Amino acid sequence: MEYLTKIHLHFDEKKRNSKLLFGTPAVTENISFTERSSRKNVFFKPDNLLALELWVANDHGTLLWMIYIVRTVWPGEKAHKVPFVEPGAEILLHARGKGRTSRALQWLRRLQKIEADLSRLSPDYYRIAHYYLKNNIEPRKPNEPHGPVLDFLKHQINATT
Repeated sequence: MEYLTKIHLHFDEKKRNSKLLFGTPAVTENISFTERSSRKNVFFKPDNLLALELWVANDHGTLLWMIYIVRTVWPGEKAHKVPFVEPGAEILLHARGKGRTSRALQWLRRLQKIEADLSRLSPDYYRIAHYYLKNNIEPRKPNEPHGPVLDFLKHQINATT
């Protein structure tokens, strides 16, 4: 399993849940499974996109709720420290806290209705979406024109009217 990024997925009922939202692992390793808990490791090849939701609670409620969309890296590439990810990954989108995380998850659900495989979108799309979501703005759809293409289309419309 050389050059693979390892993700620890851990579920304990009412205590913690780290789950994969999208991404296709190269290898899955089941460690333990019971009715109220499970642990497994999933391994990704370099340059793959995936989303990870992390949730931790205690008797008083939620302590931590985060979402990461990351790109797995090649050996020698710079990587960010991401919880449950070894050796690390490039963070493309990150949301923390109830409000931001729930907005990001709602956006991902809407996006999945448009795009079947979210791991096939460009890393730049998620980098840009991160800043939109951070500023409470709905990110554009993947197939919508933007930047110079949008400016050109606006110019064409204005020229014909």
